[in-house]
Amino acid sequence: MLKVGSRYIWKTAITPVIDFVALVLGAVFVYLVRYRWLAEEFLSPKNITRETYLTASIIFAAITILVFILQGVYELDPKKSFWSRLPKIVIGLWTVLLGLIVFLFFNEFNEQAFPNGIPVSRFILAFGGFSALGFLLLGRLLIWVVEKILYAYNIGKTEVVCVGQVAPKLLNWLRRRSDIKEIHSFAQLTQESFQQIEQLVKTYRVSEIYLQSEQIGLEKELAFLAEIYTVDFVFQPAEVKEFDVFGIKPVQIDEVIYLELKHGRLDGWSIVFKRLLDIVLGLLIAILSLPLMILIAIAIKLDSPGPVFYWSERVGANGKIFKALKFRRMKQEYCIYSENDPNSQKALQFEQELIKKQNCRRGPLYKIVNDPRNTRVGDFLERTSLDDLPQIFNVLKGEMSLVGPRPHQPREVRKYAKHHFKVLNAKPGLTGMAQVNGRSNLDFEEEVKLDRYYIENWTLWLDIKILLKTPLVMFYR
Repeated sequence: MLKVGSRYIWKTAITPVIDFVALVLGAVFVYLVRYRWLAEEFLSPKNITRETYLTASIIFAAITILVFILQGVYELDPKKSFWSRLPKIVIGLWTVLLGLIVFLFFNEFNEQAFPNGIPVSRFILAFGGFSALGFLLLGRLLIWVVEKILYAYNIGKTEVVCVGQVAPKLLNWLRRRSDIKEIHSFAQLTQESFQQIEQLVKTYRVSEIYLQSEQIGLEKELAFLAEIYTVDFVFQPAEVKEFDVFGIKPVQIDEVIYLELKHGRLDGWSIVFKRLLDIVLGLLIAILSLPLMILIAIAIKLDSPGPVFYWSERVGANGKIFKALKFRRMKQEYCIYSENDPNSQKALQFEQELIKKQNCRRGPLYKIVNDPRNTRVGDFLERTSLDDLPQIFNVLKGEMSLVGPRPHQPREVRKYAKHHFKVLNAKPGLTGMAQVNGRSNLDFEEEVKLDRYYIENWTLWLDIKILLKTPLVMFYR
């Protein structure tokens, strides 16, 4: 399943680039004013070389973009206008400028290095912020013009669904939005209208659903549908408590307060940062763990006949099936590569017998105690979770992440209740909240709660904390 919000990714990807160029141009503009066009008007002979100034401008622009990202300026949310983000832009820009001024004029090192004063004109510092802000506005104007041209050719437009007696203000707001191609209205949510909406969602035509209901019936089923397909779901329910199973947040649209499903924080530049972390740390872990993987491979070959690795089907983000690479911890005849593999049928049947007799978990997942299929080395690999170490290559391929929900088998996912599908809103992880807070000893509902918390409250720092905690859990539980 493709996340519908991905149609906005082009905008959140190009906007920081435009902002970066705008900030550099703003700095260059004020430099030209000070040192070229109005140079004779200034008594101070202070000058700074073009190369040094340009380098400083690029660093300033890069730091400002980073601050914007941390402020959430580039979040993927069509319900927020540029003007609602403008205060964050102004605050972020002036915060960086204030930090620059403090660094230049209240730094002992600079006082010693430049006894005659900092070779930077105060005019540049005073008017640089206004120049940068002006060019930022011009950049956003350029993006707005490009967006309007694309929408004129129906490129990037979406469709939305309105159910119930939706407020006139909301309808007017939707009609004013140039990115909406069609509004599908349903007076009430019946079995027939639900099926029509389901078809629109499953064919990726609809990216937003608006519900105003006086009763609870199929409304909760509609919320589950939006959750599974990561469709924006904004509603005014009759009873909020019926929606406790979802993460929800208040949202204001044209002075009216609604509630919206909170799919998670992993969108826009959060995805970019997380992917960069996966690649950089993934490569480092792969290199550092190579001697350990070689030792494990030798131990497996000496312990039992068969290959060192085996592929196991897992369900990834948005329900996509991928093959997870693992160290073989079972005897060769018990390895299950795929449910559809003819050579795996006997092993699959034996596994089902063991689950009936020796399963220690409740819910869709299973955990076989004293698993007779394991080799001697396999017992150690299972206890320490080192059999999952080769999945670092799944991380580098982009099928998994270093941190995320546990990757589950297709036959486990088929047993999910509707509210369990939330865990498929993110890439599965080599480690995760559940893995460092109980591992396989957790009840499945507790595992889902931890994974939901992770998805809805993700931060880069949360990933780092989980990664630091993982080795301790592996060897000192």
